[in-house]
Amino acid sequence: MATTYSSGEAGPVSGIGIGLRDPHFKQLMSGFQAVPWLELLADNFLAPGGITRVRLASLRERYPLNLHCVGMNLGGVDPLNFDYLGAIRRVAGEVAPVWISDHLSFTQYQGRH
Repeated sequence: MATTYSSGEAGPVSGIGIGLRDPHFKQLMSGFQAVPWLELLADNFLAPGGITRVRLASLRERYPLNLHCVGMNLGGVDPLNFDYLGAIRRVAGEVAPVWISDHLSFTQYQGRH
């Protein structure tokens, strides 16, 4: 049975979490419970399907997840990239993050990173 977290719940992201990297999957799925939540670099999960999505679904049942993005270009002068935002929305729909964050940074100009 999947656990559902929401920003309205008390404490699902209290304490210190870790940024999820591929080497962590095995240990996290083996029952390692030393971290209360995980941060996903959303941009690493924009491609649809595959084993990574299966792994994410399994982790989602065990940990609250947060998405962190690096490509919204919130500090740039280009208009928002709605294709990118749609891809982030799809990932968010799959992992139901407690929150989504990004840097207030200039990451592209005239469509080039």
